[in-house]
Amino acid sequence: MKKRIRILLLVLMFLLNSVFASAADYFLITGNSMNPVLKDGDVIQIVSEIYADGDMVVAQLKDDRKIVKRLMGDHLVSVGEGTSYPVSEVTILGAAAYVPMSLEELEMYGFSWDSVLAEGVTIVEISAGSSHSLALTSTGEVYAWGDGGFGQLGNGEWTNQMTPVKVADGDMGNTGVTAISAGGQHSLAIKDGVVYAWGYGGSGRLGNGEWINQITPVKVADGAMVNAGVTAISAGVHHSLALKGEVVYAWGSGESGRLGNSENMNQSTPVRVADGAMINEEVTAISTGVHHSLALKSGVVYAWGKGDDGQLGNGDTEDQNTPVKVADEDMMNTGVTAISAGSVHSLALKGGVVYAWGQGMDGRRGDGISNYHIQSTPVRVADGAMINEEVTAISAGGGHSLAIKGEGVYAWGFGMSGQLGNSSTSSEAIPVKVADGNMGNTKVIAISAGNVHSLALKNGEVYAWGYGMDGQLGNGSTSNQSTPVKAESNNAYLSGLSFSMGTLDPAFDKETTAYTSSVAYNVDSITVIPTVEHGLATVKINNSNVAGGQASDAINLNVGANIITVEVTAQDKTTTKTYTITVTRDPYCYLTVNPSTVSGNLNFSQQFTISINNDTVTGSVYKSDLSLGGVFSGLSISTVDNTSTTVTASVYGTLDKEGTGKIIINKDKLTTSAEALTAEVTVNLLTVTYNGNGNTGGMVPIDNKYPAGASVTVLGNTGNLTKTGYTFAGWSTQADGKGTGYNSSDIFTMGTANATLYAVWTAIPTGGGGGGGGTPTPTPAPAPSQVPGPSTTETETTVIVNGQKQIAGTETVTEENEQKIVELRADSNILNKIIDQVLKDSETDGSTTENIVEIPVAAKDAQQIKTILTGDIIKKMAQKDFSLAITTEKVDYFIPVKAIAIEEIASVLEVGTDSLKDIDIEVQINHLREDQVKELKEKAQAKSYEILFPPVEFKILAKTTSATGAKKETTITQFSSYAPRVMEIPAGVDPQKITTGVVYNPDGTFSHIPTTVFEKEGKWYAKLSSITNSIYTIIRNPVTVASVENHWSRKHVNDMASRLIIKNPETFTPNGAISRGEFAEYITKALGLYRTGASKAGKFTDVDITNELADAITIATEYGIITGYPDGSFRPEAQISRQEAMTMYAKAMDIVGLKEGDSNRIDNYIDKDQVADWAYQYVKKTISAGVFNGRTHTTIDPKGTFTYAEAATAIRNLLTKSHILGSHSQ
Repeated sequence: MKKRIRILLLVLMFLLNSVFASAADYFLITGNSMNPVLKDGDVIQIVSEIYADGDMVVAQLKDDRKIVKRLMGDHLVSVGEGTSYPVSEVTILGAAAYVPMSLEELEMYGFSWDSVLAEGVTIVEISAGSSHSLALTSTGEVYAWGDGGFGQLGNGEWTNQMTPVKVADGDMGNTGVTAISAGGQHSLAIKDGVVYAWGYGGSGRLGNGEWINQITPVKVADGAMVNAGVTAISAGVHHSLALKGEVVYAWGSGESGRLGNSENMNQSTPVRVADGAMINEEVTAISTGVHHSLALKSGVVYAWGKGDDGQLGNGDTEDQNTPVKVADEDMMNTGVTAISAGSVHSLALKGGVVYAWGQGMDGRRGDGISNYHIQSTPVRVADGAMINEEVTAISAGGGHSLAIKGEGVYAWGFGMSGQLGNSSTSSEAIPVKVADGNMGNTKVIAISAGNVHSLALKNGEVYAWGYGMDGQLGNGSTSNQSTPVKAESNNAYLSGLSFSMGTLDPAFDKETTAYTSSVAYNVDSITVIPTVEHGLATVKINNSNVAGGQASDAINLNVGANIITVEVTAQDKTTTKTYTITVTRDPYCYLTVNPSTVSGNLNFSQQFTISINNDTVTGSVYKSDLSLGGVFSGLSISTVDNTSTTVTASVYGTLDKEGTGKIIINKDKLTTSAEALTAEVTVNLLTVTYNGNGNTGGMVPIDNKYPAGASVTVLGNTGNLTKTGYTFAGWSTQADGKGTGYNSSDIFTMGTANATLYAVWTAIPTGGGGGGGGTPTPTPAPAPSQVPGPSTTETETTVIVNGQKQIAGTETVTEENEQKIVELRADSNILNKIIDQVLKDSETDGSTTENIVEIPVAAKDAQQIKTILTGDIIKKMAQKDFSLAITTEKVDYFIPVKAIAIEEIASVLEVGTDSLKDIDIEVQINHLREDQVKELKEKAQAKSYEILFPPVEFKILAKTTSATGAKKETTITQFSSYAPRVMEIPAGVDPQKITTGVVYNPDGTFSHIPTTVFEKEGKWYAKLSSITNSIYTIIRNPVTVASVENHWSRKHVNDMASRLIIKNPETFTPNGAISRGEFAEYITKALGLYRTGASKAGKFTDVDITNELADAITIATEYGIITGYPDGSFRPEAQISRQEAMTMYAKAMDIVGLKEGDSNRIDNYIDKDQVADWAYQYVKKTISAGVFNGRTHTTIDPKGTFTYAEAATAIRNLLTKSHILGSHSQ
């Protein structure tokens, strides 16, 4: 049953993801593991092109290899010790996540994949003692297993352990350790150059000045060494060695001279080894046996200690208490690269060849002799199965020896306990190859021979064989093994469990597996932090990998009970333990209020009925239990009444502000909610609208808003309204002039409804007839007031063409009435020559630089900036594919000159194409007046948008004057491609709060503009990619769509709703089928084409101008995104088929400039023949781009429906893939 459910989940995941993610987004973990986050063979998937600090990402190296790493600042790092890569040296492909799928399942469902290398926590060093073993991880943690009777495991206990346990901190702190060594019954480690020891303390072998056993690490005393800067250690059976500054120090048993300090006394603190024949300096390696010691200096081997078995190799069998030189014999004692001291024999490696000396019992020397024969000088180890050359590592044990050749392990000597690993318990006098066992005898990188067991390191994992009675093999058994087995822990316990919100009930105990917790409604997600008892155990939370001690990704919580499973898998990958947490999220408690909208009034009085949802009030509610906020802050409460689920409150006072009024019930009166609840009331002020009433020129005045009862001062004709044949004669409350009349500065009291004042026009007499006759006496014109005239300055301006600067025009600054207007006029003759020269230079040097003419504006704080170029230079720039950049103090405007369509403009102005120099193209960047900014902000506030950048108007005019002086002009309102505008984010504005750029429509609404936010040289900018001209600004508008809280599309839908593309987020149904008209609205809004008031009658027979989708359908038609049916209809309410959506999508690709990819990709789909002929090329085009795929890996389903969530996600993918929509980046 579980398998069926898993397959069903995988199929569902496939159906959801395959529409939007290409098969190449899947990756199979190979190489070194990223344990404990990922394991070899795991599958990951790129889930987003947008990533943030701390995310796991897939990146491509310069050699095309792909890696999975964690993004931390400006580097990609491993969980463990792996290589760190600067972000600047890799290409990040996207944020990645674990996929619950195996390689077999990838193949089953037809996915293709790539390989990705992971690096993480692994075993990097091993050491075998007499009856215990040590391992060191890449994170510097020491683990131990086997005999613990003397404390040599260092875990705070005296007992044996059959699987690895972590060494306790003790004095050392078990992290950051760099070297380990296991001795007879004690252990050594180096951390930060300091030596620590634990285990049996007899003879002073721990070096801490005592002879007492220690079950946790203690610091070795300074003695003669001063315990710092140590680089190497070696633990023998009764004594210890350390290397510091290339000088050897020793401590422990001094019997037989093994400490080399010219004495035979025990030492409980380090002493310096005497010079003897060696001169104790420049030593590079050390090794301890049972009764003797070895050192390597300048490629020469020296020895000291007991010599009765010839183990010193100096040609005799006498003990030596200072270093003596090993004899040449077969080896020639020079150029040696490695040494290893066993119980009564020694090994050396020179030129890839192994040499041995000492006792020959059981064949431990490997020279073919298996009796007690003593060899007091080096002999060459026989070939046996190994061929004694090109050996890379050696290790001498109690009675056996190990070597690595060609990444395989060979052994010889005593084999009774299986320590040779060759599936036998016989001793061997020449090398035999270790069997594969569980290990596979290849790619082994390290070996260590204990007394009667052996260790090997492969792919970051430990394998063992030989004697196992004390647990030293680490495989959970006490049986001997004659082939390699894996040393792994079966500890699947947690040592801690916590989360970001709430507390566990009961308190955590590793043996307790079921817990509960409760959180308030406003906690919609939590992170869980599991801590494993064994550092190499792995954790999955709700089937997603989480590193021990690290927080999980946010886990979304539904209202009610939420089950969270924490599954711990021991290092052995078999033992598991599951902890379950049931987190109960309180229901959503909220208030609704009636009425929900009121108008401002100087004598406001209103009774509100507040309904309490999913909660109740406790007892009676008094005025003191309520508070007022928002624009209600200055009001008072007169009476209050309540039931358990309703509260009525009468509010009164002066309400003269527009916005949101708040009525708040204190939390101590509520039964369930953990915080106060707020009812929000929309407060509108009343408007006074001035109507031109048929005017032919000028602008109507724009007035403030007022509360009822306010005194309104009537404005004059401030906008210079005119009407041909009439004079302005004041205002009236009726269009026919028969209402109440007002003149400038008259005052009236605002009523309870909006007011409109109409201009009153008086006809100008035309002369003749008329009573009275005579000539009227003219009224003398008033004397002009003495107002200072405008101030004008003119300077030369610099034009930059493809980086080359040249003075090519003038910049005129006019200041009048505190207004600054800048006009830049390019000299066409000079600019023409510069362009010719630059293009000629580019042809000469083979440059492919993008062609751009930049005109920098030198003046600061200008309200209006005009840049003027003549039509002939515009045509030349268009022919050479130039862009025009107007760069100002805070705003830059980039125009692809082809998009201006100069010859079409000439036709409109009735100018011949040979007279384009008579056309002035005037590019304006206008900063709005304060009153205009105020109005725009009020419109935004009414929609809960926050304006983050002062609004700017972009305008392009084309003007000409005929030979007779007649003037003509036309406005360029839209382009054939995007014309970006870059705005510098004001200091103090957090760029993370920017949602999108918007255009301000004439009806007071706002529409989305594709926007990217980026940082350059310490400043943040927003780039708005628009295809039209109008007024633009930047807003903050975070929106959460409740219906997708636990839906796969949550991230994309919330983003599209925040950007004003999804217009009704509160009723959004992610799995509902989207209609043709709605998809047209989505795509025009997303592309930044949408404007209100664009609809035109008669385009389609079934789209009336009053249809709410008419604007989007008209615009989509104008840009060629959609067409109707042959019968003249559009069918806006019909569900859109996938092939229809893909056809619109393909045409949108042309607008954003997204190119086709693999044109043969459609051949992967078995139902491609079901695509209609009219749609085939478009479907092929969208599939080739890789951002709008089939419904499954092998099917397109061209006639199937398309959901709202799929539409939102597909369109968003188009914008991000085209790099005109994105999050904050550099």
